[in-house]
Amino acid sequence: SLSLLFFILALVSKESTIIAPGLIVLCIFLKSEKAFALKNYLKTIPFWLTAFAYLILRKTLLNFDGTYEFYKTSNIYTENMIYRLYTFLATLPEYLRFLFWPTDLHMERRFPVFIDFTATSVLMGTTLVVGGLALAYYKRQNRLFVFSWLWFFVTFVPMMGILVPVNSFLLEHWLYLPSLSLFMLFSWGLISLYEKGYEKLSVGVLALLCSALSFGVYDRNKDWKDPITFYSNILQYNEGTARIHNNIAMAYSDKEDFPSAINHYETSINMADSYPQPHYNLARIYIRMNELDKALAHLNKSLEINPQFSFSINLKAQVLDFLAKKNKQ
Repeated sequence: SLSLLFFILALVSKESTIIAPGLIVLCIFLKSEKAFALKNYLKTIPFWLTAFAYLILRKTLLNFDGTYEFYKTSNIYTENMIYRLYTFLATLPEYLRFLFWPTDLHMERRFPVFIDFTATSVLMGTTLVVGGLALAYYKRQNRLFVFSWLWFFVTFVPMMGILVPVNSFLLEHWLYLPSLSLFMLFSWGLISLYEKGYEKLSVGVLALLCSALSFGVYDRNKDWKDPITFYSNILQYNEGTARIHNNIAMAYSDKEDFPSAINHYETSINMADSYPQPHYNLARIYIRMNELDKALAHLNKSLEINPQFSFSINLKAQVLDFLAKKNKQ
């Protein structure tokens, strides 16, 4: 059918679409007159088989250059599934805080690997999962309520890191789709209040929440004023990563603030000298400053890291050609 074709196309476009079979099951559960009749779900088998086949292909034939592996070396997180489970559970209280009190929002969060089930965050996350599922079972006659709870866990499967290790443990944008579960539950609660005669209370709660979040959105937009403001906001919370310093350096370079750009490029290199881009970007600045010896040194370093980095290859050829012509004069 067309839906299966579109699912395949979506998979090769955005891999997180692999959760689609689970969402289809949830939708059938919500809309079917006999939600617990197994035959209603047989039509989803082709989607499950497609998802399973894609996982196998992605691990083998489609695993170009090892891109399926987020970690090049084994570590305590990649080698122990139970620690990945603990770490996922520990993220849940923080994700819940994001939803109810969205402050201190920034990229490149440093979240630890949890190896102890008795850690406070792990216990809190476990309580949220068990409590949520128990409440869903208690409210099992209300299929919209159950649908909302299960929506969160199904949409969060690609980011859990339990079966397949993920390269980040806590990212705000991972909440985009799962957060719909909270909005559905919140809407269900407000409607229930309204139908029970608490019209003013339900309207007041909605108005108060919209007002508070509107101010939050307005304040958050200040962080997105320009790239320098955006990346500087991140550096308020931690020392950043090589990528962050490289990106803010590019922004300073675009504004021709070369001293600031050089400072951040050098910081990026000192933090993780394993990428050719900072050296290439530094070379471009030194060319504009007419310091070709320094430019060539960084281009050579860039090519040591990645001999196939075409930008450095082309730029080095241009610099050498310029110097050769200059020496002939």
